Amino acid sequence: MTTIHIDAAALTELRELAAARLQALDTADGLDEQGQHNQASRHHDKAENLDRELAAALIDLLDLEADPAPAGGFMAISEDVANAFTTAFGFYTADDVGVRFSCTEIDALAELLIALGHADLADAWVDAHARDDDEGDAHYRGA
Repeated sequence: MTTIHIDAAALTELRELAAARLQALDTADGLDEQGQHNQASRHHDKAENLDRELAAALIDLLDLEADPAPAGGFMAISEDVANAFTTAFGFYTADDVGVRFSCTEIDALAELLIALGHADLADAWVDAHARDDDEGDAHYRGA
């Protein structure tokens, strides 16, 4: 068991990336409804670039050096940090980018979400990821 120290600034960056991505998608949807498809396409491209930044930031956050666990094997994460994390990596983000994570990354994220008391959100991430798994992959659900 290990203790993970999560940098609040890194968590804030993840939240801002997720918010920017959702804003780009909302803008694109509005432009599509108005028939402005070229501008909408640019906002979809922006959202795709933010997907990559979001995934990279998550990997950086979860790829931290860990300290030996204290007695009892518990780790401490403030409620504010936990809430910011689960907000940034909520259901909409899972649905939009879950397929872009590897099986190992999804498993790590799901374990963290379960540890934070959000098993339903962990399931949503695994389900979103599994949509793109092939036969033989860890989360493949069949046709």
